Amino acid sequence: MKSKAAILFSKKKIKVIDVTIPSPDKYQVLVKNIFSSICHTQLGEYLMKRGHDKYLPHCMGHEGIAKVIAVGSQVKKVKKNDYVVLSWIKGDGNEKNGTKYISKKFGLINAGPVNTFSKYSLVSENRIYKVKKINDLKKLTLMGCAIPTAFNAIFNSLKVKANSTIIIAGMGGLGTACLHASMLAKANKIICIDINRKKLQKIKNLKNVVTICNDKKNLKSLLEKKVKYVDYTVDCTGKIEIIEDLLTFTKFLGGKCLIIGNPEPNKKILLDPWQFILGKTLLGAWNSNKSFEKNFYKFLKIFLESNTKKFFVSKTYRLSNINRAFEDLKSGKVLRPTIKF
Repeated sequence: MKSKAAILFSKKKIKVIDVTIPSPDKYQVLVKNIFSSICHTQLGEYLMKRGHDKYLPHCMGHEGIAKVIAVGSQVKKVKKNDYVVLSWIKGDGNEKNGTKYISKKFGLINAGPVNTFSKYSLVSENRIYKVKKINDLKKLTLMGCAIPTAFNAIFNSLKVKANSTIIIAGMGGLGTACLHASMLAKANKIICIDINRKKLQKIKNLKNVVTICNDKKNLKSLLEKKVKYVDYTVDCTGKIEIIEDLLTFTKFLGGKCLIIGNPEPNKKILLDPWQFILGKTLLGAWNSNKSFEKNFYKFLKIFLESNTKKFFVSKTYRLSNINRAFEDLKSGKVLRPTIKF
């Protein structure tokens, strides 16, 4: 199968090239991509914040919506012509890693168990989730990453209660999804923090939402003026100093501080033991703490029944403009860039 694919070759250097995609392995599914979103984890790959990517040249992308073209002999979850969400999160089914695409000019291209920055993709059976076709297919790309990660954090890990107070730091796609989930959980006061005023502008008039711009990077002093202690705090930034401040403003005797943002490598948190003696809990969440297959469809139902248009302002790009999409995400101009095939 011939396909156009966006390949990361080096830091901030993605080229759209022609590749040949092999036939599906017995545990793989060949799909035609319809939309793919770009999240901050992929931005980190693009900027190589975690150091050199050992898989270069690398076909990226881990969240999208697609249509099944062909399936391997042992695939049970889906069949030809099904619509599927593609996700980096493992579900039921088998996994096939080490997928390679072929370029006449550049040789073998690493594609991994899931990739979405290509017109056609080979994906492992355990990275796909069958869905019904809806009018707004672009919306379903969020089910590949931001929504299940955030919903799991708010509903399963924190178990946010009605009339509670919560601070969310980092209002990218993940933080915005946490805001969405917190409103669905009927939190009474949701304090949203970011260094980018444009992101906060879009949510400042929502009910029960308070916004704080941390552009001077003095979060502790800002919070001292705005709040005392809250029931829950959520870090979506991965910044160590933010996590430490959030733990400070988590209430005594039952307060919970949750980390879901990706930290930079080799960073350490400085912790005061008294924070825990006073009854605070620090925890993390990794997409889904239980069976993701079960949670996916539970979260999908909640997501489709809720109004997301006021939360996610998405701009659509062609694959040929993928570098611009990454730069717009980096600058904060766009919350969740989406590639249309």
